[in-house]
Amino acid sequence: MKKTIILILSILFISPLIHSQIPKSICVKPGISTAFMHYSNGKTYTYQGSFYVGVNLEFMQHKYFSILAEGGFVSKSDNFVYISPLFKARMEFGKFIPYVYAGPRLDFVVTTYSQRQTGSYEKYNISVFGLSYGVGLELMFWPFGYVLGFQHQYDISNVLSESKISPEDSNYNHSTLIFSIGMKAYFGKRE
Repeated sequence: MKKTIILILSILFISPLIHSQIPKSICVKPGISTAFMHYSNGKTYTYQGSFYVGVNLEFMQHKYFSILAEGGFVSKSDNFVYISPLFKARMEFGKFIPYVYAGPRLDFVVTTYSQRQTGSYEKYNISVFGLSYGVGLELMFWPFGYVLGFQHQYDISNVLSESKISPEDSNYNHSTLIFSIGMKAYFGKRE
């Protein structure tokens, strides 16, 4: 927990020091997710049709590359908020812009379903480290655009580290598939 707080405070203090990094665009993208819980004993459970919403800011826009700062809410087996810096590569074909992106992700547990339902003891990791990557298609109508995307979020660290409900299911992580449709607003003048 202490390392997570130090990381967040470092990002907050360093980000104002980066000069001339005005966002080029902002995108809001709601969608649905399907989460797979992978337990250490080999079991896998599926949660389909869960809620997702993501927001990202695009910085340092080059002709083919840019940096995204993304945050969002995703409902997997539990509810999480996440932050993620992403590297984006794209090609522009007039109004159509296909792109790919990837980067690290940090999830924070907001609510846990099993504790709320059973009232029994489980030890959750407050933060979960993972990776995000995906593909998308942007349809630009300056100063707005529509975005269609597919994202995969993979957890590297475990969500649950101890359970007295079922000790054999003590460790698990997620693999989440997300489909989203969103709206994008561009800032500044069109190049």
